[in-house]
Formats: sequence, structure tokens, C-alpha cells
Amino acid sequence: MLLILFAGLAFWSMAQEISLQSSPSSLSILPGAPAEFELTVRNMSGKPLTLVGQTLQSALFPNGLPGGTLYDSSGKAVRCSGMSGGLVVKGNKPPCETPTVVFPASGSLTLNCGIYSQGSCPLRDVPPGNYTGKVIIEVQACEGGQSRAVRQMLEIPVTVKAPQGEDAAYLQALEKTVNEAPPKFSGPYKGPLKWMEVVDSPRIHSRNIVLQRFPASTYAGYALLAPGGECIPDPRVFLMNLLVNDETAQRWPQTASQMDSEKKKAIEDDKKRVEQLEGYLKARPDFAKAGALKVELAGRFAALERFQEAQAICGEITAHDAASIEAGKARMLIAFLAKKGCLKAAQ
Repeated sequence: MLLILFAGLAFWSMAQEISLQSSPSSLSILPGAPAEFELTVRNMSGKPLTLVGQTLQSALFPNGLPGGTLYDSSGKAVRCSGMSGGLVVKGNKPPCETPTVVFPASGSLTLNCGIYSQGSCPLRDVPPGNYTGKVIIEVQACEGGQSRAVRQMLEIPVTVKAPQGEDAAYLQALEKTVNEAPPKFSGPYKGPLKWMEVVDSPRIHSRNIVLQRFPASTYAGYALLAPGGECIPDPRVFLMNLLVNDETAQRWPQTASQMDSEKKKAIEDDKKRVEQLEGYLKARPDFAKAGALKVELAGRFAALERFQEAQAICGEITAHDAASIEAGKARMLIAFLAKKGCLKAAQ
């Protein structure tokens, strides 16, 4: 059985087989804002580890993408119905299951992660203050045909700060919308404003409110990343109206007239989105997730054949943090454009 020791913000197995590291190392967020960060898992054992799973990601995160639990200053979990955080500890499970995947010695995997347990809680129940986010992973390592559990936990300081200015005005507008809701807002539509409704909610249309009435607020930036306005992870999606190849034909079999009509619409959508993204990034260059918005902006520029601007934005992303997930996406976009000869047109 593994002995668990606390060291700084993380606890380690005695053998230090796996380590967890977050970027940033602490979070400072507004009420209702996503508590997100990049989580890096490293093999510290000095040897390859054979793990149960079809892929390294599924082996390290068998319950899906990593998520954590928020705890208040008294150590009580901030968790409401419908949301859970962390992973269920399963213990040793001999014999070893298949399939398996090898986690190389000194290898690592970085994924987006978040503290989600507070999502269904009324916003008023998670007041500004200091909290702790805890992320736990458990993997099944195989040795000699038997499996054993390898567990690791990371603790992240989380500060929920009081909103000011336009951010405070936006929350007041949301609370007013909920309080003045018509009687038909019953059943699942009844109740106080919840944490997860602040950025995007079909009940009160919060995304429309923030983008239309509070476009320079911090919350507006998160709304641009929310479902219905989120950045598409693979920048190639933005190039489909630019590069017609076998991949395009297989994914979108259409007639020439349909392609032309959809291309025109896509170009107009790209232009509107570029204006929206540029406007927000100019107003709020300090936005915590500016890199994610810039990845989309670079892709939109490329789709509009504005290759110099796409290349420049990608350069900004990689210069800011070359090891970030956004920088990896920027490099992927540049490599894709270079392969297709698009960057020649930018010279």
C-alpha cells in the first residue's frame, strides 16, 4: 500500500511515481467564473509505467477530463447536487486489466482542468474569500500481470474576489433578471442564480446579456469561450472555407453551389467574429484566457486569407508562454498553413 506524504501544495507517493503540477499555481477568479488551469502529469519513477487504458489520457483520467473539488477555509467541500469533483478511489484491482499503454520514463501529459464542484451551488453560497481546490487522480499500474493503484493529489489555492465596476454591475443585472422572472419560471427554472449560470445560462440568457450590455467586462471574455461562442480546439476547422481538399470533401459532401453559398456565409461570420475578438482583446489585454481567444483569432485570420496577421498572432501566443496548450495550437496552425503553402502568400 502506498504511503501518502504532504509536501507543499501536493502530496506524493513514497516512490514519487507520478507528479501533478498546475499552471498557474494558484487561481484568482470572480464569482461564477470558470476555475480553470492546465494540469501536467509527469512520470517521476525513472522507468516506463504500464497503465491500464487504451490511450495515455484515458489511463490517467479514466473518468473523463480531470476535475476537482472546491473546499472552504474550514475544510468543508463546496459541493451541490448535480456536480461532483475529483475521482472515486477504487483501490488495487488484480489481476491487471487490458488494454494497457506505456507512460514513458520522464514523460508528461498536459490537459485543461478545472474546479467544478461549486457549479450547481447558488452564487450567494460561495462568497468572496480564500478556498482550496483539490484534484485527485488514480491510475492502475501493471507489474507482473497484477495491478496496483497509484494515487496523487494536487492542492491549488483559489481566491474568489469581489467583483468591481462593470463586473459588479453585470452580476447585479443577472440577480435582477432572476428576481423579476415571471411566474412561468418554475420547476427547473426556479431558484436563485447559480455559479454555473453566470457565464452561460439558457434560463436567463446570461451570455447575451453580458456580450450586449457589458462587453468590456471580465465575464464577457468567458462568455466568448462559453458554449455557443467557444474557441474550436482544432484551428483547421477555420480553414475549411479556404482549403478544398479530400478531407473537406469527405466531411462535407456538397454541390458547388452549396459550397459557394456556405463559403460566403462563413466569410461574413469570420469577419464579424474577428471584429468581436479584436475589440475585446484591445479593451481587455489582461484577460486571463486571452491566449485561447487569440488562437481562435489567428484561425479566423487564416480563414480570411489574412496570413500575415494569423502568423503574427501565433507569434504572440508562443512568445507569451511557449509551453502552454494555446502555444501548441498556434504551432499546429502555423505548421498546417506552411504545409499548404499559405505562408508564402504572407511574405
